[in-house]
Amino acid sequence: MSGGRFDYQQYKINEIADSIEYEIRHNESGIECWGARREHGIPHSPEDSEWVYTSWKDDKRYRVPKKNIINGEAFYYGDDNGIPVFDKPDGWYKNPPEVMEILKEGVKKLKEAAVYAQRIDWYLSGDDGEEDLIKRLKEDLEQVEQEVKELEDNNWYIGVKEPDEE
Repeated sequence: MSGGRFDYQQYKINEIADSIEYEIRHNESGIECWGARREHGIPHSPEDSEWVYTSWKDDKRYRVPKKNIINGEAFYYGDDNGIPVFDKPDGWYKNPPEVMEILKEGVKKLKEAAVYAQRIDWYLSGDDGEEDLIKRLKEDLEQVEQEVKELEDNNWYIGVKEPDEE
């Protein structure tokens, strides 16, 4: 195993980038109802789930529709004065365009930072010499540039389900 100067912690930078990338990809998805919970004893219609969301404003309970249960979690699209919005409004996004640009730029910078951390780790640990550092850093940064270009060319896969979500 190579490296070790940074106690092999540089992988965490990529995990942060992956987490932000996930949020970008799911920008059209609903917001998780943290306050929703299952309640079996309350009657509900065939369109409704067994999940109930309690309003933060007046403690009124709202039945979550089945269509808003994804992978065992309840989702909604914000609230209107304490009343949960379960139907997705036209043009709704979790994050505004300005924030999305910041998130996208953050992913790119974090991926680059992970490359720098890895290459410098190997250099400082004596696994790579000066020439290897320069050559591999350039190659790895070019790969990050290609990955980001693919994401941009595919609109960061916003709204596209990942294989484990199907």
